[in-house]
Amino acid sequence: MGDTVDVEVGFPLVDAVPAERLRREQVPEGRLVADALPAVRAAETVHVGAYEDLGRAYDRLVAWLGRHGLEPLDQSWELYESGPSSDPDPAAWRTRLVMPVSASGAAAP
Repeated sequence: MGDTVDVEVGFPLVDAVPAERLRREQVPEGRLVADALPAVRAAETVHVGAYEDLGRAYDRLVAWLGRHGLEPLDQSWELYESGPSSDPDPAAWRTRLVMPVSASGAAAP
């Protein structure tokens, strides 16, 4: 308890949204931010199942990174490929976990 987590919600866009357009549409300041994910080397896995089990999926991903000489960076993100809105059965939910990494002497796969 006491840990702080910074959460951002994003949506993939085909084209970038210029800041001028956001200002023209008078989006309240601090309510909407146009940003892009960084270009990084990343490891990813797909978790199939309930959201409650995502912690264990992250633990397995971090363990895999360690076995391959990779270190996780500060950010990670999740892509919800299917979930409660597409299927009420948690066993069918798919969440892609993406974790940027830095190599500690490891060769690129």
